Amino acid sequence: MSVARDEVLAWLAAYERGWESRDTDLIVSLFTADGLYRETRFRPPFVGHSGIRAYWETDVVARQRDIEFSSTLWAIEGDIAYAHWQATFTDLKKAASRKVDGVFRLTFASRNNNGGLLCRELEEWWQITPADEKAAR
Repeated sequence: MSVARDEVLAWLAAYERGWESRDTDLIVSLFTADGLYRETRFRPPFVGHSGIRAYWETDVVARQRDIEFSSTLWAIEGDIAYAHWQATFTDLKKAASRKVDGVFRLTFASRNNNGGLLCRELEEWWQITPADEKAAR
């Protein structure tokens, strides 16, 4: 499968809408039923719609507010896209404003009924400001 730039940009825009609005259903809809969401390198990925939903509900919906996300598509090779992303949010658990800077490697496997891309595997590498450090907006 080969993906086009406009398709990946549409996927990233939907991810942005999903994160900023804490819309778990939208986020889950961006993945294949057996999709993998690998938040960190040395932990097992969240698997399938149920695993991704549980992660999103616990780590985003219950914990984050005032979310701002942006991304820049770096490259596409076949079914794999690489993007840089940044986010700021209020971390309710730490009672702090946080800033995250990261990179995605997105592997796409198919398209939904509307022609939108479905991600089979999201891998991310990121750095976050410490809870006691103010995030510059």
